[in-house]
Amino acid sequence: MKPFLALFRAGPDLRSLPAIAQLASADVDIAISWAGDALPGRAAQPELAGAAFVHAAAGPKWPALAQTLATHWEQVAGRSHVLLADASLDTSSATLAQLFAVCAQLGLELAQPAFVPGTRCSHPVAWQHGAFQLRFTTHVDLAAPVFSRALLERAAASFVDPACAASLGSVWPQLAGPGRVAVVDATTMALRADPLPPTATVVPAAGVLNLGGLLDSGDAVCLDARPAWSGVLLDAVLASCSSFGLDATALARYLANHLEGGAGPLHAAVPLLLEQALAGAAEGAGLHFNRVLPAPVAPAAFAAVAEAPMAQALQADLAVLQERVQELEQTLVAAQRAADPAAVRAQALREADLRDLRERHAALLDTCERQRVLLAGLAAQLGGASVSALAAAPARAA
Repeated sequence: MKPFLALFRAGPDLRSLPAIAQLASADVDIAISWAGDALPGRAAQPELAGAAFVHAAAGPKWPALAQTLATHWEQVAGRSHVLLADASLDTSSATLAQLFAVCAQLGLELAQPAFVPGTRCSHPVAWQHGAFQLRFTTHVDLAAPVFSRALLERAAASFVDPACAASLGSVWPQLAGPGRVAVVDATTMALRADPLPPTATVVPAAGVLNLGGLLDSGDAVCLDARPAWSGVLLDAVLASCSSFGLDATALARYLANHLEGGAGPLHAAVPLLLEQALAGAAEGAGLHFNRVLPAPVAPAAFAAVAEAPMAQALQADLAVLQERVQELEQTLVAAQRAADPAAVRAQALREADLRDLRERHAALLDTCERQRVLLAGLAAQLGGASVSALAAAPARAA
């Protein structure tokens, strides 16, 4: 049994079958989930002859694929990774094989190929970002997700869950491990469908962001509490977005997702994952890595926007908190010296207040750093005057 399976949802139009049949290779089997109650007739038999299996399942795509997978699970269970693709996916056998190789060598649980910019898809994060070889994300497009066999088994119930139907692309990443969900920019594919018209407005959804990735240079980058590190990632995202045709609002919203989403444990996981990939035959998947990450460099526009109104407001809040923390610490010292029962009780309450203030202080520090990164990116993309206007609006609202 070949390690990889590409299962296409096809039919009733037969015209996609010849292109699908050409995608089989030494490591990749092709299978068909046919959109109908009966299998295609004799006219389609030459194209279907090499398929691992063909199954007829009428109805919407994901419940139908759940039927197909359940019926042919013995043919699926032995695979490393499985692609569940629309018949409109336009690629080559070599590119498809490379996508599977990347998934296997990096241990990805969920992935997708990058789509040609302008392709009609769920979110701009699915488009090819030219500055990257690969990006770790929080979302995949439904046209061509690749599952590890283990994740496919866990996610299968969502295929028939009406509550998940509208958000499967964001539900599945929550079932995968951190740093195990990616868009593979090194394997760019198209969809045989109408592209977005030139005047179309793309509105990036909240919560969809790039957590990290592998640049074309071979450097690993990721979101991090340190602004300079996050700035390197955001600079690369901005450079990639220059060919997307996003308006200023859509671009700002896409960047803002990276600040609101935060930098969880992935800032440590991404470099580790890439180092682990280096230990294997990563070059065989067409990716290249640097073992030692370069020191991060702050974005060029970082200093220019440091005094923006939004940053000033955050700094003022921080100063007030710092003064309050110092006052509480002095009060606690005095209470300890007094050895008075009432003072001891008051001390306990002050300690609780102090812990709360310290947490708020840390949160505001983090917010300030993230806002500076966003402002830096916007300055580079839109110019200083536009950034000042954007920064002043939230401050006035507050």
